[in-house]
Amino acid sequence: MTEEVPVVVAATSPAEKTKMKERKSAEKKKNKKRKSKSNDVELDEAADQSIEADAADDINVKAGGKSRLQSKKEEKEELLKKVPTKDKDGMAYTKLQIRRMMKRVKKGLPPVPTPRELEESKQAEARLKLPARNDDGTTAKKKAKRSKAVPSDYVCSACKNRNTPAHWIYDCPDKITVRGANQKKKKDRGVHDPDSKKVFVSGLPFEANAKKVEDFFSTTHNCGIVSCVGLIKFDDSKRCNGQAYVTFNTDEGAKLALELTGITINAAELSSDVNDAKKKKKNGKEGEENSDVVVKRKELKLKVSKVRGRNETKPHVRSYTKR
Repeated sequence: MTEEVPVVVAATSPAEKTKMKERKSAEKKKNKKRKSKSNDVELDEAADQSIEADAADDINVKAGGKSRLQSKKEEKEELLKKVPTKDKDGMAYTKLQIRRMMKRVKKGLPPVPTPRELEESKQAEARLKLPARNDDGTTAKKKAKRSKAVPSDYVCSACKNRNTPAHWIYDCPDKITVRGANQKKKKDRGVHDPDSKKVFVSGLPFEANAKKVEDFFSTTHNCGIVSCVGLIKFDDSKRCNGQAYVTFNTDEGAKLALELTGITINAAELSSDVNDAKKKKKNGKEGEENSDVVVKRKELKLKVSKVRGRNETKPHVRSYTKR
């Protein structure tokens, strides 16, 4: 067993305690001043070193930048020597083509792509145009068909209503889409020579129907197959104003149509049955038979002419007389 030794603490007076506290506070103040001075000196030295380093870096960067520019220029000149400026036919390459060839040479490839590379690029583009697929691998559904009802006199210009049921040309299976076919600028339309298969027809009745006009030229007068009929209509009533553009599949059909100029036609031949029924209802009263009603129609003279370009035609000038 160890015996505990009692600790004897010397008693200090309050005056001595206050002196000790003053000494400690004075020492703390001195230490703080020393530390602050040393910190200021260190900060000044660090700032001077950073300024010197920045200046050295600026000098090095400037010198390095000049050398980089020089190296880039030399590299560009070497690449330009390896790149041809003209193709096989003697046509000069564009700046964009030269840049692409320089990139190819830099990668170690020949400047002009080989036929095999061109085929591979075409195949890659074709793969990108494949139909969209769902997450499960099945092909995505196509756009829904047009819900708008197809009128009875509508003729699909792709299949000529051979496919049933009646449909719009947008939903026709025989439709052929040609990309970029309608990219002609409006200001350039009509400047070039018009199609020789297209004719301008005037003298048609106001009740003319596109289907009836097509049958008139193709079936009645055997001018050949009509590929398109474009009726010119009034803005307000949307009725035919007596004029139309008719396009044939061959030049012979257009020539045969030109020979029909001057013949007299009956308006009933080119008007739709719906318009005839409306006229009979107007002339006859409700509840009475309309068999005795005779609709008088004016005989019209047909005029067929070639389509002229914008350079040949002149704007129509109206003359006004003062009363």
